[in-house]
Amino acid sequence: MHLALVTTSPAQPSGIGDHGRALCTALASTGEVTVYLPDGDVSNGYAPGIEVRPASSLTRKSADRILYLLGNERAHAFMLPLIRKIGGTVYLHDWVLFDLMTAAFPALERGGLAGHLAAWNCGGLRQRSIWAEARSGGAASMSNRPDHGRLLMGWHEPEADGRWTTRRAGMSAPRGTTGVQIDLVLTAGTTARLKEHGSQIASITAEADGSVQLGAAHAFRDVTLEVDRTHPANGDARELGAFVQAWTWSTASGPVPVDLRAPAALSAHGATLSDRRFDLSFHRPVVRFADGFVVHSRELADRILEDRRSPTPTALVPHGVDAGLVQGDRSEARARLGWTRGETLLVSFGAIQDHKRPGPLLEAVADARAAGADVHLVLAGEPATERFDLLARIEQLGLVEHVTITGFLDEPEFQDWLAAADVCVNLRGPSTGGTSGGVARAMAAGRATVISDLPEWAEFPDGAVVRVPLEEGEVAGLSAAFQNLDAGPVQRDALEAEARRWAGEVADWPHVANLVRTFLEAGPAHRTRRKSLLRTLVESEEQRRLERDQERARERTEGREE
Repeated sequence: MHLALVTTSPAQPSGIGDHGRALCTALASTGEVTVYLPDGDVSNGYAPGIEVRPASSLTRKSADRILYLLGNERAHAFMLPLIRKIGGTVYLHDWVLFDLMTAAFPALERGGLAGHLAAWNCGGLRQRSIWAEARSGGAASMSNRPDHGRLLMGWHEPEADGRWTTRRAGMSAPRGTTGVQIDLVLTAGTTARLKEHGSQIASITAEADGSVQLGAAHAFRDVTLEVDRTHPANGDARELGAFVQAWTWSTASGPVPVDLRAPAALSAHGATLSDRRFDLSFHRPVVRFADGFVVHSRELADRILEDRRSPTPTALVPHGVDAGLVQGDRSEARARLGWTRGETLLVSFGAIQDHKRPGPLLEAVADARAAGADVHLVLAGEPATERFDLLARIEQLGLVEHVTITGFLDEPEFQDWLAAADVCVNLRGPSTGGTSGGVARAMAAGRATVISDLPEWAEFPDGAVVRVPLEEGEVAGLSAAFQNLDAGPVQRDALEAEARRWAGEVADWPHVANLVRTFLEAGPAHRTRRKSLLRTLVESEEQRRLERDQERARERTEGREE
């Protein structure tokens, strides 16, 4: 069987890219494989000894089977026309394909009639409604919202003494408001202005760093606080304008203080399409047109079958790993990192993003330490939170000496921290529905791993991971897990042994590649290579007619000879 593998260049910053190269190498050891890359990436090569061709040259006759390695990545948009035109099997890594579809269909971000049509085609009626709501929310007038007395857009998460805003933050006034006073912190030279419907009501310029008061006597309906420049904090990826310590409305009944710990009605920059990304899976252009699927979880397979409502060839295979990854000694890795501290080392890998649960994770570490656990948390990645002040929260919880942020790691540094870890932590919520490659790599390294209890992660063996519920009970569950693993090296040893067994017996690349190839060989070819039933019947009848004619001719010849 000749296999066409459609993927992206290893030069792309993608976990799926690394996954694909390892899979391709394993598949090539058992049969012919040709890799198809985006046309501009072909010159970069792929893997030693693997033939590479441009994706534009792929046709229905290029190979016996076609396999697309596809996930929620903008770089994968080039695959959609091929899936629709030619067909083939999709190795699907995510259910939520928001980033992929917004790259493939720019109208989703531009809006208009074309955007409505694209949202309908990508997600159906329900998701088109969610898309339309998200689009209209960003442009809606604040005064038209039924949010009297509410924080609107422009507010980051609450902190101990107040709340950061972006350069432009909105607030709706309670009914009967006659004035407002705001206590805020500005840097020297920064001007803050109060506006309503674009008209300036009041302003103040800070002469030095510190607290100032901004107020006005005015019958407000809604207010916008604007700051003329940002104040970036070291290691904080958010846009920071002013720090508001108090906000008080004046009414006929007396002063009404604003609860600055209340949730904001909109995201920091107003309602955006990206705010609803986990509600907009936009999976249909892939799920409805592919001929078959390879997935890592029963959850994803069930979602595909429920959406298609018809029998669909689907293979459930483990997330592949290099079973020999990071078998080095912990002490040697810590020596290379210059790490001399003796606490139980908890390591969380990857960019530090809001959906990776940094808030509950930090709270759990603080709770575990308060209960006596000697743990240290390493956030092994670049800070990238949008609504969460990572550094301030670490300081508030008294964890400055007990949390390390590494920043971006190259592969050797990643492997050193993985080898140095006592426990790996991998949390998600909400999730794209994919199976975590980070968890798989941690298990391949033989590390005990604490994970979110997600249905799409159910295939990871219970004996190798500690599952923690999302939302209610999450902090308590994480804290208990950290305390138990700190106090119980025997439990850690058991988790590590099961992780290595899974990596070596269930998920190593040769085994995974064999499962994939067996599935593809047993299943049908891509639909454009198959013959239709009608055509097959016509060809069979023509063959039978030819055979009958040949038989009659032979009988006539034999009769003349007699």
